[in-house]
Formats: sequence, structure tokens, C-alpha cells
Amino acid sequence: MATNDDAKFVNPFNYTLPDFGPFGTSPASTGASFTNPMLATGFSAVAFRGAIAPAGADAVWHKGWTRFN
Repeated sequence: MATNDDAKFVNPFNYTLPDFGPFGTSPASTGASFTNPMLATGFSAVAFRGAIAPAGADAVWHKGWTRFN
């Protein structure tokens, strides 16, 4: 990615209420790969890259216990 805008995150630079979730068109919203044998056990496969999904329960798991300001 050439710029921050290429990442297509919702609102990562808002210092009081950031949102690091990716838009559905973000490169981070697809493309996770768990084919490495080292990841065969102990991990749940997901269809997105990173810690935050573009939608659903995996998009808000961190909001109940994190504080950014």
C-alpha cells in the first residue's frame, strides 16, 4: 500500500474514539491464510487479515474493554 488511505480502515486516526475496523473493500478484509502446518491446531480460521473483521462479532470484540483516551 502506498498511502494510509489504501488500507481503508474506518477511523483509525480519531484519537478519542478510533475505529480500526476495515471497510469491506479494504485489503485487510479478505485474504487470511491458515495453510501453514504450524497453524494447524489451536487457531480458528477466519476470512480476514488482522485482529478486527469488517463486520459481525469479530468486528467489535475489542470495544468492550479497550480505552484509547
